[in-house]
Amino acid sequence: MEEGLKPYDFLPLVPIIEGAGGVITDWHGKPLNGRSDGRVVAAAGRALWTETLKVLG
Repeated sequence: MEEGLKPYDFLPLVPIIEGAGGVITDWHGKPLNGRSDGRVVAAAGRALWTETLKVLG
């Protein structure tokens, strides 16, 4: 969980994290893109990611 990131900070990590079975999205659970606001959640699996989004919500 991080905020204030720029697209060059997180976009290169998306295929790596997802390829390893993890999940990475914005704080609302939406896919990341060049217009994302820099608030990113990354987790090793969907269950942890879901719990993290609940805490943020």
